[in-house]
Amino acid sequence: MGNLINEKLAEIGTNTGLLVNLANEDLDQVSTSGGTQKITLSSGSGQGSNQVCRSCLVKPDKNNTEDVYVNIGSAADANDMPLDSIAIPIPVDNLNKLYFYSADVDAIVYILWRN
Repeated sequence: MGNLINEKLAEIGTNTGLLVNLANEDLDQVSTSGGTQKITLSSGSGQGSNQVCRSCLVKPDKNNTEDVYVNIGSAADANDMPLDSIAIPIPVDNLNKLYFYSADVDAIVYILWRN
């Protein structure tokens, strides 16, 4: 097994390293700007603002009393992906494509974005 891994690494080349890029982004590009958003859900739903970006990290507030769910492109509900307590990367080109839902009517979600 070790030889097979070494052969594949040699085939890929030495410059790629072992960095896992879950968002499939060009990691050689340095962000020129970025920022954060705090989204407070209203009546259990919310949406990111109109902010152009290359990718973002999304994390629910640790004091939320219910799960927060996320969807891309349309309103979220309890059938969508629940956010974990750790930040997850989401490659979107605008934060307004992110929709959130929670039974906690004033749940909070944090977004760290970059260009």
